Amino acid sequence: MVLMITGARKTGKSFMCSHLLRKAALLPSSSRPDLVICCCGGSQADYVPIIKEHWDERFLFDRLPGPDFMQRLLDQQRALDSTGTRRNVLVIMDDAPVDKDVRNSITEVGYRGRHYNVSIWILAISFVMCPKGLRRSLDALFIMCGLPLASDRKCLTEDFCGC
Repeated sequence: MVLMITGARKTGKSFMCSHLLRKAALLPSSSRPDLVICCCGGSQADYVPIIKEHWDERFLFDRLPGPDFMQRLLDQQRALDSTGTRRNVLVIMDDAPVDKDVRNSITEVGYRGRHYNVSIWILAISFVMCPKGLRRSLDALFIMCGLPLASDRKCLTEDFCGC
């Protein structure tokens, strides 16, 4: 699943993520994330203590790991899938600074990961911060308190309304 939470600063993106993580922690083991990889841009977001309580805090990063890390993740998931072992992985990107290579790798994980139980949650102040390919394959979009940027409204309209 690819989910995006977007909105201006202080509109509740981290609060929404915290709420969703608390609910995810209560899911049955077959649906619950076994691994959460989180890039929170160096901030102490509301959801960080929840991740530390329920998942391995070694996967909390200031910057999203590079393409090699994402490729290894997909390779592991593919190998586990071929043996019939299920591991649910959640990747959270929160206003994470990304370069072109990381952007391409996260887009690939978004496309291919859904076949191997990898979900991505993107929290961003702007809709256009989500890579274009992922924007077009979102499973869920939460818009917190409207979109103040005209560029976001334009992209949202073009991507989903065909205008």
